[in-house]
Amino acid sequence: MKTWEDYQKQVQSDALASLDIKEAEQLARVIGAIVKRRLELGISQGTLAAMCNMERTAITHFENFRTIPNFMTIVRIASALGLKIELAADRTPQNT
Repeated sequence: MKTWEDYQKQVQSDALASLDIKEAEQLARVIGAIVKRRLELGISQGTLAAMCNMERTAITHFENFRTIPNFMTIVRIASALGLKIELAADRTPQNT
């Protein structure tokens, strides 16, 4: 499994991609929380995939940052693990 540090180095090495590092960090926190919960529950990737009506490879790719799932997929996976998604303001919005 690729570590967050590996992923961060890869993103930072690309000048355009490094502009999105804050978004990548948020995604990494979400994925990390999902993986942590799956492991806490002792659920395999295959079992989680079955719970979500997905292929095991989709879970593997998601957990290894090979694909970026859409929001509804994240909600489906989180819900299967008994997690809920909440948003919290932590800084002033940035103009884009």
